[in-house]
Amino acid sequence: MANVAKWKKKEVDELVQLAKKTQAVGIANLSGIPSPQLQEIRKKLRGKASIKVSKNSLIDIALKKTSEESKGIESLTDEIEGENALIASKLNSFELFRELKATKTFMPPKAGQIAPADIWVEAGETEFKPGPIVGELQKAGIPASIEGGKVVIKKTKKVVSEGEPIPNDVAQALKRLEINPIEVGLDLRAVWEEGIMFKPSVLDIDREETANKIRQGFISAFNLSLNQKITNKFTLPHLIRKAYLEAKSCAVEAKIVNKETIPILIRKAYVQSIALKAL
Repeated sequence: MANVAKWKKKEVDELVQLAKKTQAVGIANLSGIPSPQLQEIRKKLRGKASIKVSKNSLIDIALKKTSEESKGIESLTDEIEGENALIASKLNSFELFRELKATKTFMPPKAGQIAPADIWVEAGETEFKPGPIVGELQKAGIPASIEGGKVVIKKTKKVVSEGEPIPNDVAQALKRLEINPIEVGLDLRAVWEEGIMFKPSVLDIDREETANKIRQGFISAFNLSLNQKITNKFTLPHLIRKAYLEAKSCAVEAKIVNKETIPILIRKAYVQSIALKAL
């Protein structure tokens, strides 16, 4: 990095050290996150993950330098596009994704933003008293009227379809109605951990559902192993006990005398003698 500004060298060194001393390293999209929300995210992640905002070119250089010790981490450079941050954490990739997801909040839309999903305004009474708000809502295509001294939405209405830009009138109306359809937070583009690259589609799992599937899979595999008499640390105690009980049963039927069968044979003989005596 000859003839490079000292602050850039220092920045790269900091990024390299951050990536080296943690378990999981990721690239997150910063686009559209206001500064106050970013600071709030940092606060929520304190002690769990570090967020380093830097120039894309410096993040690229730092990841390539880190790859000398961390094989495959340079693949994260393929995810660098737009505004980015380097995230480093001692949590594993799934835990990091879950923590980042938990920091997301919803905000009112701005004019021109793309609707992430269909945006609906539900029918019902609002907290507004009669006034200019009625005209504002109607201008946004929301069927509003006055009933009983309150502004009422007459029927549920879809005001913007998914993928369409949000008009200014609609954005203002949604803000007045405190409808916040825009999700704000760090979008993890990819995470590197111990030589493996994880994408959000892999990391975004339902923990309870996944745990239930693992439990069910274990039970099925365990039962199959028992039926096929496959020995392992889980089945061996059960197979030994089953074999013991079967051997004991056979010994009793064959009247083989040993310390295990004597009590049973004596009881059996006693019951038979009582039965004979009753004849």
